[in-house]
Amino acid sequence: MEMFKSPEKLLASISTKHPDLMSAPIDLEKICSLYQINVEEESLFDSTIGKIIVENGNVKIIINSYENQSSQRKRFTIAHELGHFFLHLNEEQTSFIDDVKTMSRTQSYWTPIEAQANDFAARLLMPLELIIKEAEELVKDGNIKEDIFIQKMANIFLVSKQSMTYRLKNIGII
Repeated sequence: MEMFKSPEKLLASISTKHPDLMSAPIDLEKICSLYQINVEEESLFDSTIGKIIVENGNVKIIINSYENQSSQRKRFTIAHELGHFFLHLNEEQTSFIDDVKTMSRTQSYWTPIEAQANDFAARLLMPLELIIKEAEELVKDGNIKEDIFIQKMANIFLVSKQSMTYRLKNIGII
């Protein structure tokens, strides 16, 4: 199984066989299926948001349904765990458990590994070329208020408005 150190390389590789994946919103279920990663929701009564575990060669992402109530939050958590899968899992490190603190939007809590997984998730869910394509489509009819633009982009990519705001700032669109 080929492992990719960037979401761009992952999407480029997958899109040669599955060009339908290069449209918004990115189909995380299909990506997980292609890599034989099972995604399950569980009702965990702790601060766990998500985790990825490798047991006996099987890879499983577990999403805490209590901490991931919106579809946007679930998508980001799955993409974050995929970041751990492609960047960090190895023979010594066979699991990651992300809780409210490590997944906090406050960067002071992030370890370098969590920052990398968050960055991977953002770039996977909101690829630059798709952001540009969708942004051009939205603004072609004239002026659009920034707040409305961000919300429409978030809706297109099925991410939170906050995630879209960070992504658009990071790539210099806003």
